[in-house]
Amino acid sequence: MQEAPELSLVIVPWTKEHDASQFTSNLESIEKYIQEHVHRDVSSYTSSVFVLTEPCDMLIRGYYSLSVGGGQIAHKDGGKNYSRRKRKGCR
Repeated sequence: MQEAPELSLVIVPWTKEHDASQFTSNLESIEKYIQEHVHRDVSSYTSSVFVLTEPCDMLIRGYYSLSVGGGQIAHKDGGKNYSRRKRKGCR
């Protein structure tokens, strides 16, 4: 029986170097937030945002945010967008 490919994903704090250009969601507001507004919220300390990505890769696969005054969790089911290849090392 063939083994399932190993996905190596990590959750890390968002930085402006992360790439949200290929991030998609069924909800336009979710997409717009990570692509256009997250920098403002993180810079003003109103939200802490964490992204799901592969080690040494800046492409955002998913994210969640914790906000002042209430919590909000955004989930991206991107099964088809996940890379199935295992990284050998960082560039």
